Amino acid sequence: MSGILKFEQAVKLLQEALEESYARGKADAIDAMVQAVSGNIKSSAPSQTLVANNELENTKNSVHERVRAPRGSAERVIKRAIAFKNDSGVTVAEIMSAREGDLEKMLVESSIRGELKRGEKLTPPRYTEVDGKWYFDPV
Repeated sequence: MSGILKFEQAVKLLQEALEESYARGKADAIDAMVQAVSGNIKSSAPSQTLVANNELENTKNSVHERVRAPRGSAERVIKRAIAFKNDSGVTVAEIMSAREGDLEKMLVESSIRGELKRGEKLTPPRYTEVDGKWYFDPV
C-alpha cells in the first residue's frame, strides 16, 4: 500500500510543478505580447529568433533545390559501360562504378535504372535486360 501512496504523491507533485510552469509560461507570454504591442521590447531574444527563423527558411528553400547531373549523363554512362564490357553485359552496380568526373558522380542509381527502363521501352529498344545484366538491344 505504501508504494501506491508514494506513486500518487509523486504524480501530485508532478502535476503541481506542471501547473506552476504553465502559469509562469503564460505570464511570460502575456508580458512578451504586451511589450511587442507597445514597442518596448526589452531583450534582443525576439529579434534573434526572427533572424534564426529567416535563416532556417533560407536553408529549407535551398534544400529543395537539388543539384542534378546534366541531361543525358545517365545515357552516356550506360552506353560507355555496356560498350566497355562488349557482349558480357553489365549490372546496374557496374554501370554506377563506370561514372567518371564530378558531374557523372551526381547520378544516383534510380536515374540509371530509370534510363535503362526507358531505353528498354523504346521502339526499337535501346537496351535489353537478361538475368539482371543489361545489353545493347540486338536489332
